[in-house]
Amino acid sequence: MNNGIYWRQKYIDLAEAIFRELGFPPPQMLYDEYQPLAMELNHSGKPFELIHSSTELSDRVLISCFLGQLPDEGILSGLKKMLRANLTLARVHGPVYGFNSESQLLKCMYYEKLDDALASRVLEKMRQVAIGAEDWRDNFFSSPLHSSENMFIKNQFSLA
Repeated sequence: MNNGIYWRQKYIDLAEAIFRELGFPPPQMLYDEYQPLAMELNHSGKPFELIHSSTELSDRVLISCFLGQLPDEGILSGLKKMLRANLTLARVHGPVYGFNSESQLLKCMYYEKLDDALASRVLEKMRQVAIGAEDWRDNFFSSPLHSSENMFIKNQFSLA
């Protein structure tokens, strides 16, 4: 069996277990084994997407928490603060921030290894990410006098 196909099945098993953990029957999945496969769900008040590729980092699932649109003001200084936070978060292998330049949609993203992923643990980490990222506007895009960026980064270490 192709290694990517093996990991795809692990991803599907995890996705189905997450649905069951949330109290829903898993949907039937139709997919091409060689194309990325995504599962979308709302958890802890935030929209998430779990994406698997059977060709790139096939032993992992990319988990993205959608935070919202970038504000109209203070983008440059906010993105600088976010990049500083990303450097710290990446050093501890924590979730990092990114955004789509076309839609201006901000995300908090991280990889989860499929070999030891349990639905309950994945959902708990997603809950922690949703809570930890709750105040992203205040943490990165507020005036410097009111910024709690350092406190936010400190709280994120627990996610690593």
